Amino acid sequence: MKKSGFTMVEVVAVLVLIGIISAVTVSTLPKVGESEFSERLLLKSNLRYARQRSMDTTNNWSVSFSGNIYTLQRDGSPDGVFPALGAGTHISGAPFLAPATIEFASPNGTLVGGTKTVAFANSAVTVYSTGAIQ
Repeated sequence: MKKSGFTMVEVVAVLVLIGIISAVTVSTLPKVGESEFSERLLLKSNLRYARQRSMDTTNNWSVSFSGNIYTLQRDGSPDGVFPALGAGTHISGAPFLAPATIEFASPNGTLVGGTKTVAFANSAVTVYSTGAIQ
């Protein structure tokens, strides 16, 4: 009588090969880094803050960009503090490309100029002319 099936050694060998192939495949997949994800969320929060300030005051509020640094401004001059940061300037840990300034008009918080986008390596933050931020 002949028994059919796999030996324990064969099963373990196949599982080890599947594990190695999985590890190699997962390590080569493109990733949106935690740094980029958190920086994008922080930027959105700070842009919403600038927009809210423009709706609460008679001033235009903006966020100006220079390299990976951005600053809160009131009527074109550095002023104020981002609540999430405790400072008015932030150095981003993730590189991005941005327009020189994203400005919100008082009293309704609409964007000055057309739609503007801040592009990270694997994602983006878009501010629409209505002031909506995504």
